[in-house]
Amino acid sequence: MARWPFCLPALLLLCARVAAGAPPAAVESPLRQVAVLALAAAEQQAVLRLPDGNLVLVKPGDAVPGTEATVVEIQAGRLILEERLPRAVRAVWMEPAAASGGAGPIRFFDPRPPARKPLLRPSLKPLQPTKQEPAAGRGPGG
Repeated sequence: MARWPFCLPALLLLCARVAAGAPPAAVESPLRQVAVLALAAAEQQAVLRLPDGNLVLVKPGDAVPGTEATVVEIQAGRLILEERLPRAVRAVWMEPAAASGGAGPIRFFDPRPPARKPLLRPSLKPLQPTKQEPAAGRGPGG
């Protein structure tokens, strides 16, 4: 029973993360099963091997089949994707597969919430101070 006060902050922190919609620390991504076989930065194309063994040619704007990822950019040494999570979007960098045929290095970046328009725009007009005039017949000394 003496442990209860000490675990309360950790429990509150966990509840705050869940309530804020933060994804779990280790979100398993289907992109880990996808391998980048070739990149052509000049032509803005890449060849991917999907988990089922099929090869697919992608370019910026294309969705990666079987995932919630979209190709954002193709550079000389990496494929940059944007992966949609349940309540956020994160950037993913994938590098070409090793000569052995395995998947190349993959880097996941911290998710950021999707851009949304605000429901209400705050008014930015400054408040004008009002002058209070003395009431009639009530002047100073009178």
